[in-house]
Amino acid sequence: AFALRRHSTEPWTLLRLINLGSLTPLAAGLISFLIDGKATILIAGSRGAGKTSLLGACLLEFPRSQRILTIEDTLELPVEKLQELDYKIQPMQIQSSLGGFGEMSANDALKIALRLGESALVIGEVRGEEAKTLYEAMRAGTAGSAVLGTFHSNSAEAVYERIVYDMSIPAKSFNATDVVIITNFIRPKGTHKMKRRTTQIAELDKASTEGTFHNLLEFDEKKDKLEETDVFHYSSQVIGRIAASWGMSMEEA
Repeated sequence: AFALRRHSTEPWTLLRLINLGSLTPLAAGLISFLIDGKATILIAGSRGAGKTSLLGACLLEFPRSQRILTIEDTLELPVEKLQELDYKIQPMQIQSSLGGFGEMSANDALKIALRLGESALVIGEVRGEEAKTLYEAMRAGTAGSAVLGTFHSNSAEAVYERIVYDMSIPAKSFNATDVVIITNFIRPKGTHKMKRRTTQIAELDKASTEGTFHNLLEFDEKKDKLEETDVFHYSSQVIGRIAASWGMSMEEA
């Protein structure tokens, strides 16, 4: 059997996703801000909902001076296009859990990437034993710059449950996660035409031991768009932390 996936001939950008209605300008600005602030971001959702497209768009938000390492078993991120645009991006193809042509396991590739120092890590899909290595590195601060990855789950809370309970990652280690972004399919007014939307941008409450999330932006079905919350405006931990590191107030951020 063959599974064929059609990809865009041009890299996805946050602007293209805005144009399609998948993102609002504010959501795109927030994502760019978080990447610039070296946040740890997991992009989750159901299969085919646009996780990898959004992850690829996020790559263009890194400064060209930033070294980026991508780890994938199936090469889907627009690495060659980014290299043509003078981004310092290096792909590492790993062995698939189904067999394949990667030179090393995901765990070995991740360990090598972590030894390279100040690099942004982009993981095509977080799963298996490499999740433990990744979270140990993030807790110890050896992951360097921003860390991005995709994950199969339909809500921020479900991401926590799968990583902590199914993958046996300690809850304290999961605290290295800053933000979870959810992409999903919606059916406007019950129509059968499915649309891809970013439906949740939530931050992890670092003071909680039970995987509590607070929405920064949440999806309004009637308006078919992401709307900001009071947490986004007044009490976001991750925005506040980045703002403080830049000598800014929350209002300026």
